Parts: sequence; structure tokens; C-alpha cells
Amino acid sequence: MPCSEAVDLIGALDVFFAANLILKTTSGRGPGYAPEIVSGQPGAVCAWAGLQLIADRPYKSVEGPVDTLIVGPFDDLTLPRRDRQLVAWLGRTARRSRRVASFCSGAFLLAEAGLLDGRRATTHWTFCAELARRYPHLTVDPEPIYVRDRGVYTSAGSTASMDLALGLVEEDFGRRVAHAVALRLVLFVKRPGDQAQMSVQLSTQLAERQPLRDLQAWIADHPAEATSRRR
Repeated sequence: MPCSEAVDLIGALDVFFAANLILKTTSGRGPGYAPEIVSGQPGAVCAWAGLQLIADRPYKSVEGPVDTLIVGPFDDLTLPRRDRQLVAWLGRTARRSRRVASFCSGAFLLAEAGLLDGRRATTHWTFCAELARRYPHLTVDPEPIYVRDRGVYTSAGSTASMDLALGLVEEDFGRRVAHAVALRLVLFVKRPGDQAQMSVQLSTQLAERQPLRDLQAWIADHPAEATSRRR
């Protein structure tokens, strides 16, 4: 079935794969992560032009403790209220998981399962108003790229899933390993979770003229100096 942007899932998997490589080469440790894709249907979990993601096994076969339960994104926002079996399974499995996370619209499934009640959460900025309307028992914060609240993590869309995955790596293995993963993946910066989805740097690129774009970017990077010069 068609899904959200491939980077939501593939990017996060690359973060965990890179973390395993870093751990092996720097400390000789075995894999830190053993990701497994589970789904309620056979065949492709998601499909994009020229690419399919195949599940390792059905989610109903998952038994025993789970370290990190991550719910991926989906396009059909009616899914959480239609698939009651999936929602019930999420509620049960979350109770035997060390931590629970969602990428992008996956927050709707966590909310439907009651896992976000009384918590602060986020999702892609285009879905935040709908998430808040449907689930008044949680606090939707449209600003940050990801949120951590008492063992439950939610992220904005697209590349924000990589930021959340890096945050999990840092939590598990420390800042140095997370930084090494970011370097390996040629990420511009390891962004903190409270960075705004609508970044100041991105907004500066809207100006038509290059000199003005450069000035806007400089002001964003040097707010104190810009203020002192104006005085």
C-alpha cells in the first residue's frame, strides 16, 4: 500500500544500522539493535515508486518483551478507528515494551490505544490540529521535531524520524556514538528534539535575492550580535 515519505522509515533504519557499525568498529560490541518490521498483512508494508518494504512477520506473532516498539506512519488517518485489533495489540504490547515511539502520523495509533493520554506529543505539523481535535486527553505540541514524555516518544514527519532515532541512540549508547552516527550519515547537524519543525534557517531561504538570503541566515545565526549592531 502507498505510505508517507520513504525517509520516515528508511532513514530511521539507516540510523540503527549505522549505530551497529559504529559499535562494532569502535568497541567490538555485537549489534546494539536488531530491527524487525511487523505488519498485519502479508507482502509489502509500504510501497513507493520503485521500492517496497516487506514485513519480517505478522505483528500478531510477536511475543515476549519488546525493547522499543515503534509505530510507523501511514496516509489513511481513518485506520486507527477502523483496525481495532491493531489498536488492542498496540495497547497490550506497549505494556511489555521498555519504551514506545511513533513517527509522523503513527501518533494517531498511539493516541487511539490510549498511550498518549495525559502526555505531551507531536506529529507532522499538517496533522497536529487533527490530532488535538480527535484526542483531547493529550497535549499536542506542534513546534518540536520530537517529544519525549515518560517513556513515550513522538516525532514530526519525514527526516524528523532520523532525529528521534538518533535521540534513542544517544540515550542507549551516549552522545559520542550518536555523533559518530550523524557523521557517518553526513547529517548537517544532530538536531535536539525541541528544535522547531518550522526552522528559522529554512525560512531564510524564501528570499528571492541571494544577498538577502545570506543576510537573513547570518542574523538567524547571530541574534545577539545583530541586536547590538542595530543599537
